[in-house]
Amino acid sequence: MTDPQILYRDADLVVVNKPVGMPVSPEKGQTPDLFTAISDRLKREGEPPLLFLVHRLDRTTGGVMALARTGRAAAALGETFAAHRLNKIYLAVVEGETDEEGEIVSHLRADTLRARACVVAPTASGARPARLTYVTLDRRAIDGRPASLIRVSLDTGRFHQIRAQFSFVGHPLFGDRKYGAVTRGGPALFSACLSFHHPLSGETLTFCAAPSGPPFDLFDPKCLLPPSLPAL
Repeated sequence: MTDPQILYRDADLVVVNKPVGMPVSPEKGQTPDLFTAISDRLKREGEPPLLFLVHRLDRTTGGVMALARTGRAAAALGETFAAHRLNKIYLAVVEGETDEEGEIVSHLRADTLRARACVVAPTASGARPARLTYVTLDRRAIDGRPASLIRVSLDTGRFHQIRAQFSFVGHPLFGDRKYGAVTRGGPALFSACLSFHHPLSGETLTFCAAPSGPPFDLFDPKCLLPPSLPAL
């Protein structure tokens, strides 16, 4: 497994490109983890190793992620992520041929026992509104099955939102067996861009990375380049 790449750091935060397959925090039987790897690196380089998690990516999802380095920054960043005062762009490969662009609006409920999200009626207990938009960037046949590369913009940040909502509309993520995919290999999802205000200075920070490896490498490389993000 490749080491996490540090995209930015200052006294208040660290922004990294998390490798696919690396858990964010220590998990039984899964080593190394992102939190420990970055903390150990800071310590080796003579910097305070203290870190705070303010959001997460699944082990199977790679890409841009921010960590706070002080309690004050953690509180401010945590509020930013909770209120979704940011721009977050994902790249995903889904089964089937999606429309050129679209919107998915539904209500989701987290099922903690099964570690998954379910689309439910708005009046259901625990239902939370979820909205995303997407643009189709490229299409390919993979092992004889149609697949689409899409760029997803999240307007809300629900647990497993992209995985659950695309499964609900008949386009589960490529390899996402938990959400009904017939293909294998793990959910094809990548955190491509993250833009937010610095927790202390207020400066707008934008970070992007491109996925590599299957199934993303089967599509036009130009489609994997970072997009222009709207102003915060």
